[in-house]
Amino acid sequence: MRLVVSIPERWEDSSVPVNWALARPDGTLAREGESPIADLPSAKQTTLVVAASRVLLTAARLPRRGARRVRHALAYAIEDQLTSDPESVHAVAAGAPRDDHQSIAVIEREWLQALLASFASAGVSPDSVTVETCLAPIVDGSWTLVLHGNGGFLRTGEAAGMGLDSSFDGTVPRVLQLALEAARVRGAAPQKIVVHADGALDLAAWEHELGARCAMVGPWRGWLLVRRPSVEFLHGDFARNRGGLGAYWARLRPAAILASAALAIEVAGTFCHWGALRYEKAQLEARMRDQFKAAFPDAQAIVDPALQMRRNLQAARAAAGVPQEGDFLPLLARAVHASPRAGWKIKAIAYDAGRLTLDVILADREQADSILKRVADKDVAVTLEAASPKGTGGEARFVFAARSGR
Repeated sequence: MRLVVSIPERWEDSSVPVNWALARPDGTLAREGESPIADLPSAKQTTLVVAASRVLLTAARLPRRGARRVRHALAYAIEDQLTSDPESVHAVAAGAPRDDHQSIAVIEREWLQALLASFASAGVSPDSVTVETCLAPIVDGSWTLVLHGNGGFLRTGEAAGMGLDSSFDGTVPRVLQLALEAARVRGAAPQKIVVHADGALDLAAWEHELGARCAMVGPWRGWLLVRRPSVEFLHGDFARNRGGLGAYWARLRPAAILASAALAIEVAGTFCHWGALRYEKAQLEARMRDQFKAAFPDAQAIVDPALQMRRNLQAARAAAGVPQEGDFLPLLARAVHASPRAGWKIKAIAYDAGRLTLDVILADREQADSILKRVADKDVAVTLEAASPKGTGGEARFVFAARSGR
């Protein structure tokens, strides 16, 4: 449910009773009443509606450039319209700017601080603080007048209006007459004045006195129209603390900016380093291709110059009669060198395509794996292809081959 609390003009402290209405999610009224702040019913959402006479609605011309920064100091933009120091008021933008003009709502800073402190003491954190003037519905070419026992207010635009300076006695309010005269001078008189009142009015007499068409639409029920107010005072210094990171954002913001800058520098440095390494790789590959072409000018295609260089060198050595690591004699020399460590007896030797195969007799059937570790060589790959028990000993087959890429 939503709790809508009407704050009267003469509210001073938490002991002053306030009118409230508890609305269901579908917009219907659950109950209403009057009580001090400490005795308000609990609700999921709470909206405070400030009396029209507590808020000044005005407008100022803002520069197109830097308008966002100017909105943080709106009180100084209307300093000539204030009767007090700009530091003593809280000013917020009311609605969207139109033709470089921004509507502004102004409220006394100290009074608003006291109001919010009273609700905080009662354990209530308002979700919204607005002004009743801008809750009244309005359409182009019309004004809205709200009348009740304590006075009322007049809305003349999206974020424009004023409070009535006296209680309603049935006659045409003087404020309405003056506002209508000023609008006629500007050529902006309304086509119709919509009136909300608790009792009946003599609309014919009103229309004759005002010279404008009037329409009666029934009593004022402000709690029905608080979902999307055009004026919101919980901005800037009064922004609602919603907990979590937002509660500490003002303090964390400088550190977050520094961390973001450091991250951006790190990312930029990483990309620069990657680019330098890629350039160096390209240079090295180009040098290898040049050296390969110089060594083997008859080569048609160069895909992997390092691998092709090794293969061509091996082929050249073989053609010149230089023994290769994968030839029979070098592999046999490695096998003979490993025999004293192995403790085997050679049964048969075979060689084919760079692979030397030894069939050996072992004294112990469990000896094959340990022999493989002892005969391991950094230049020659030794693998155990087969092992089988035989009597008290066993037989095994070891394969010697030159390591690839050397």
